[in-house]
Amino acid sequence: MLCSAEQMRDVEHPKHVFHKTKMYCRLSELRKILLFHFEVQPGITHISEDITVNKGDLVTLKCAAGGYPAPNITWTRLSDNSVVTFPLTITGNQDEGGYRCTADNGFGIPASRDVFMTLPSKCILLTIL
Repeated sequence: MLCSAEQMRDVEHPKHVFHKTKMYCRLSELRKILLFHFEVQPGITHISEDITVNKGDLVTLKCAAGGYPAPNITWTRLSDNSVVTFPLTITGNQDEGGYRCTADNGFGIPASRDVFMTLPSKCILLTIL
């Protein structure tokens, strides 16, 4: 069977990129369109805002990312590069600081963005006699 290919335009979608090729085969007189998908490096589409928290609060930071294949999301604490799972119970000042969302699908460069959590400052009242 002899076939020839005619390249068509690329089709882009937020999560996929397709390359269309139209195949012509003389034997069967069938025309087929083949779609080839390409991997798309991750990109963060939404992330929580910086937040002020109190001791005892239960906090969940949100991060969403696109890419193909779908990326895995990992949160790390910037101060010690430890992996963090949510919800996180705020136990004190050690929970204050930056948290990094990393989206990785094994293709291209992983995407990352940071969120910062702060605890309110404590006021100290001094009485001078």
